[in-house]
Order: sequence, then structure tokens, then C-alpha cells
Amino acid sequence: LCFAPEQWLDRAHAITSAHLPLLYGGVERPLAHYGVHTDVIAGHAWVTPVVVTLVASGIVCGVWTLAKTRGARHPAPPATSHELGWYLVLVGVSSIAGYGLANCNPIDILTLRYDLLAMMVPVGAVALALSSPAHTIVKVVIGLAVVLWAAANLRDINGVTWQYRHAEPADMRQIAADVLVARGVPAAWAEFRIAYHISYLSRERIKVAASDVGRIDEYAELARAPGTPTIAGVACAKGQEIAIGVYLCPP
Repeated sequence: LCFAPEQWLDRAHAITSAHLPLLYGGVERPLAHYGVHTDVIAGHAWVTPVVVTLVASGIVCGVWTLAKTRGARHPAPPATSHELGWYLVLVGVSSIAGYGLANCNPIDILTLRYDLLAMMVPVGAVALALSSPAHTIVKVVIGLAVVLWAAANLRDINGVTWQYRHAEPADMRQIAADVLVARGVPAAWAEFRIAYHISYLSRERIKVAASDVGRIDEYAELARAPGTPTIAGVACAKGQEIAIGVYLCPP
């Protein structure tokens, strides 16, 4: 845990303007940025207003149901699905608050997975709407929003599936690992997002330590030896491109 109240305003802005739209699929971005080996671009800008409408409508229906129940002379107990809806929404909101305000890690794509429970917010909102006595038209609109959101995700999944069935892309990390093994490079430095991939793909014949977020001390010890090169995703001085977009940089 890490609390930095002076950063909360900026982090809240980053959560609402960048993090959540990215998490919910409202930002067009290559799947390769998420570590998925493909050149498919996923995400659709129109998804963000659809999800916002879905969540807002569901929560309004939930609040209206609570107010109607409490205002009745002999209130009936809420439906189990209604209670479940609130539970899921609160779980998602707690995850967002914890990720955004109770830690000091950067809010970026590398830490996106730490807030996956935020997906429970729209799921809970749907449960709230469908378990409420809202007009059928409201439920139909929410149902259509769910269908649109699912269709956007299905389109991206189909794109990846088609590519792997008909034109599987070459894995540059595997090519880089093979080149490094053939050259007899025992250890190297690289960013976290590719370091352990190359180590795994080489079956640890080359041990690549993460230069930014280290996880394996053994790799780091080996990489501290004099003359250890760095593997980079951008061109470097006197470096060699050992695979498309992968460069071997001298120490």
C-alpha cells in the first residue's frame, strides 16, 4: 500500500480518462502492447459511451429500486440478483479505488491487470437494471448496450483467430531468442515486458534480467557481469537489429 494524497487528483483523472476506457475496450490500441503476439488493433472509441450509459442506467435503476423499497409501507425483501448487483458494483469500485488511490505504481498498460476486478462494475450494473422494476424499454436499451459491447469484443477476437488460422505472424521474441542462443550470449538486460519472454522462449539458455521491474535475482546477478548487453525495442548506438523491432545494444 502507498498513499500519496497530493497525487490523488491527477491519478483520478488518469483513471477516468485513460485507464477505464482502455480496460473496457474504448481505446484503439495494438494488442501487441498488451503482450499478445499479433498485429491486430483492438478497441473501439464508441465503446466508452456505451459502457458509461450501461453503468449509469444500471446504478440509477438500483438506487430507484432501493428508494421504492424503503418508501413502501410493507417493503418486500430485495431480489437476490439485486443484492448481487450491488455487491459486484462495490467490488469493482473498491478495486478502482485501491488501484488508483492506495498505491503509487504508474497508471499505465503494464499495471492494467492489477485492476481487472473493475470489470465487475458494468456486470453489477446490468444485474441491478434487470432485477429492478424499471420499464421494459429501459431494460431493452441496457440489453442492446450489452450486445453492442459484446459485438465489439467479438470482432477483435475474430480478428486474432483469423490471423492465427490463416497467417500466423512471426514471433520476433522467438527469433531474437534463437539469435542470442546461437551467438552464445549467456545473459542480458531488457525491459520487463520482453525480458522474461525471451528467457522462457530460449528455455533459459539466455537469462534476461528486467531492467525496470526485476523479479528474478539470479538473472540480475548474471546480468551484472561486465560486458552484458541490453535488448531494446528501439534502435540504439552501435546496436544490431536481431529481429524486426528488437535490438541488441552493447553495454
